[in-house]
Amino acid sequence: MPSELSEGTGLRRATVSRQLSLLSDLGLVRWEWRGRAKIVELSDAKHTTLLRNMIIHSPNLRYEVLLSGKSLDVLAAIHLLNLSSLREIEHFSQVSHVTVIDLLSRYRQLGVVRKRDGRYRLGVRYGMLGEFLREFRSYTNLRMLRDSAPDAAVVWERDGDVLFRSSDPLQGRFQPSAFSAFPRFGVDLFVADGGYYFYSPRRERIGPAEALVHAILAAESPRERTLILILMKKADFSMERFLGLAEVYGAEETARSYLDYLATRGHSRQPGFPDWQELSRRMREYA
Repeated sequence: MPSELSEGTGLRRATVSRQLSLLSDLGLVRWEWRGRAKIVELSDAKHTTLLRNMIIHSPNLRYEVLLSGKSLDVLAAIHLLNLSSLREIEHFSQVSHVTVIDLLSRYRQLGVVRKRDGRYRLGVRYGMLGEFLREFRSYTNLRMLRDSAPDAAVVWERDGDVLFRSSDPLQGRFQPSAFSAFPRFGVDLFVADGGYYFYSPRRERIGPAEALVHAILAAESPRERTLILILMKKADFSMERFLGLAEVYGAEETARSYLDYLATRGHSRQPGFPDWQELSRRMREYA
């Protein structure tokens, strides 16, 4: 009960209630009324279970540093994005320069973060923290999506960036991407059951290179792979940006297989790709 937590921690009842509300927003606790008593307990979410196990195995870690304020955003960006500079940490975590400097200083003192091979990484003692951060970000991403699109299905995510599919027409912060963005670039005959959308806290604009990489991540059928090849032949996109994004998204090998297919006029053909004559025929349909 909140009153018991107040007595046990020495914190004011209002402070306890405020902190419990924040923990509930993070999916870490839940409560229910049993008669006139308000019972508070840990949630059964996967990231909560990981946090509980981490506290049991490592009770002496400075959790007030690891989990408070903007720390979760900074640590998630460091762990999930393989960043190499303060500017990158600020950009991807959306946390101010002063706060990042302060947190990194604390992390170094505690051994939470080290810089190895030019990249910021979690310390070797913090493997369980890394697992928690990954599941925590997946939870918060899906919760954010489901507020606007109850049937949202995540196709790919990387920290706060999410590619997802939904049958609901969405606007504003959710940008059409993958196959849903193809009409903007000249491939406008494809109608999907539901749409693909991309969300980024940095509101990055979807261009043809982004749409292509997102489509590669989402493609499941030979028809969709054919549409990707058609757009690659029709659209004016930056090859350097396309390959750079594919590397970031973990799809560089697949992206190069599309480029090899086009460069060899279909002689280098992966399973699910059309033969060259079929692609040429489909290209005429979109001329």
